[in-house]
Amino acid sequence: MRTVNKRTAASVLAATAMLLSSAPPALAGNGGGWGGTTEPSPPPQNNKPNDIASRVEFSLHNVPKAGGTPMAPVRGGQWEPPACWYEPRYSPEEFSAYATTVDVRHGEGASREGGVRAKYPDMHIGDKGQWYIMRYDTSSTGGTPQKCLDQDGFVFVGPDDPAPTDAPVLDPEILAGLAYKKTTLPAPPLALSPKPKQQVVNLATHARFAKKLGRVWVTAAIQEAGLDLAATTVAEPATLRLVAGTDDADPASCTYDLAESDGGGYAVDTEDADCNITYRRVTAKGAAHTLKAYLTWRVSWAEGDSPDGTPRHQMPDGESVDEVAVTVKEIQAINRD
Repeated sequence: MRTVNKRTAASVLAATAMLLSSAPPALAGNGGGWGGTTEPSPPPQNNKPNDIASRVEFSLHNVPKAGGTPMAPVRGGQWEPPACWYEPRYSPEEFSAYATTVDVRHGEGASREGGVRAKYPDMHIGDKGQWYIMRYDTSSTGGTPQKCLDQDGFVFVGPDDPAPTDAPVLDPEILAGLAYKKTTLPAPPLALSPKPKQQVVNLATHARFAKKLGRVWVTAAIQEAGLDLAATTVAEPATLRLVAGTDDADPASCTYDLAESDGGGYAVDTEDADCNITYRRVTAKGAAHTLKAYLTWRVSWAEGDSPDGTPRHQMPDGESVDEVAVTVKEIQAINRD
């Protein structure tokens, strides 16, 4: 297979990205299909339209519809899935039809520099294998790295044509990473006793969940060009840390392990815990302390579309946060809820 001139490929891919900026966002990322502002293609195969979007599809479970915290490694962890990858797209016959469509649209014959057939003269017709297209993770705030733009837009992978080494070929681990970044975590459903606006000097603050929390999971899957892959990333609530929001509290913070109830779901109730925040001074008139609740989620992934699949692989912890404004009074007695 002939390698595309890197400067030419980079310029075409960059132009493609700019022209696609007004297009609907892709599920997992827009890519640099060689040779045009969109990805013109032959008629749909198996009722699957050929468009510029990644073909990775996501299935979300228990992810909050609004609000929540986007999944990200906590405590300074550095981790993210690859910025780009090769994703299966065409059989040799489909790629040949695609190349013809692109060249006709842009007036580029096989003998002209810039045509798809000029870049990829061997369509591998009759060979076992598939043509893979490069795709990008457009959710990355750092933009698409130049090393991704410098690579071929398409590669052929077959028994006698090994996978490229310049960017990874889509596999369950990459799918799990994309699912990780697609996950949003619900905030801890914190309930305080006494209530937030009725906190009392020298009276311990008990915390519980107003409702049980379940696992959150996202499945990323692709069925394309004979490839059927899926991976499921699962987040389970594990620990709750409360921070008083003022130096006038003893202790300033407490951490609790969550317990899974017999009926399913995770909960916490600190009434009998060894550690409970106690405010030692009343708040000034019109002022309030900001009590913060940090909920740590243990994250793992497994191949397949089930949250109970095996084997399971650990991923960086996630964290969701909630804030509660509390005011502290000094009274002799209070009825707990």
